[in-house]
Amino acid sequence: MSAQQTEAGKRKKVQHVIGLPIGGSEGRGDGERETFQLHSVRESLLHSGSGFGNYRGLLNWLLLLLILSNSRLALDNLIKYGILIDPVQWLSVFWEDPYRWPCTILLMLTSVYVQVMYYTEVAAERGYISTPVAYFLQIIQLVNLLVFPSVMVNMVRTNPFGSMLVMLIYTILFMKMWSYSDVNRWCRAARPQSSARNSPKRKHPMSTRNSRTKDGSGSGKDEVEVDSKDHPLVQYPDNLNIKDLWYFVVAPTLCYELNFPRSRRIRKRFLLKRSMEVVVLGNVLLGLGQQWLVPTIMNSMELFKEMSYSRMVERILKLAIPNHLLWLVFFYWFFHAFLNVTGELLRFGDRQF
Repeated sequence: MSAQQTEAGKRKKVQHVIGLPIGGSEGRGDGERETFQLHSVRESLLHSGSGFGNYRGLLNWLLLLLILSNSRLALDNLIKYGILIDPVQWLSVFWEDPYRWPCTILLMLTSVYVQVMYYTEVAAERGYISTPVAYFLQIIQLVNLLVFPSVMVNMVRTNPFGSMLVMLIYTILFMKMWSYSDVNRWCRAARPQSSARNSPKRKHPMSTRNSRTKDGSGSGKDEVEVDSKDHPLVQYPDNLNIKDLWYFVVAPTLCYELNFPRSRRIRKRFLLKRSMEVVVLGNVLLGLGQQWLVPTIMNSMELFKEMSYSRMVERILKLAIPNHLLWLVFFYWFFHAFLNVTGELLRFGDRQF
């Protein structure tokens, strides 16, 4: 292509963009122009019918605004109260007052409920008590799991943090024991009556799932399916083992299974990272509570006694920011860091908490 043809092509392109006549008057009238339209009928970007959905810049701006406003409040707290974080005071809360200890006793009593649930299931499986009687005893125990700690916390003057921890653990244990009793009752109902008693016990109650022997011989219904020599798959009533029950109590799950998925090994580097997060974020939670929440709550007590509604609303809104921040940190600390540490130590395979 010659230089003259290249120059002519560029000239036509420029004329097309700015709306000038192309090629003189050949083949078209003097007033005819070939134009390029910059505008069309369109909705504004923030209109719902525009089809625009990339609001990343707006979200970044709102996040920056949130960080700046919270930073101002944090700086105001430091200027007004100074540094209030004292790790020694965290521990002194529990040993200075003897009334703090009922929470510890209540936590120790959880082992009694676990033992009672285990022996109730064993008695029902061996035929010492009928299934309806076992079901009735388990209902009484489950109701007691919710009522007993609530009554004790209200009757005895206890530490609010300890009371919250007690109610949380008892609620979790309630759901775990409910799942444990239901699964065993379903297995007991589905088991043939001929094999209801005197079934042999295997040595390994906890195992991995969905695997067979390497030679593929584990195809019979009565044969044990294994994935290694150390982890045979369990069938009812071989799961009625105190070690198996305590594994479920400590495991990061609320749903009981006879065979939990197990990881092959403990990942030491992953465990170290999550353990550091548990320690660091745990101290961050305690520090934020001691530095930000406690002074605001203490200053709000007089306002609540005076029933000054406008000031009460102001204090509640002032507490909302550190409260939400604490919940966000707690969510990551508990559901990612702490539960992953527990699952890694127990080699629990399912990590979608």
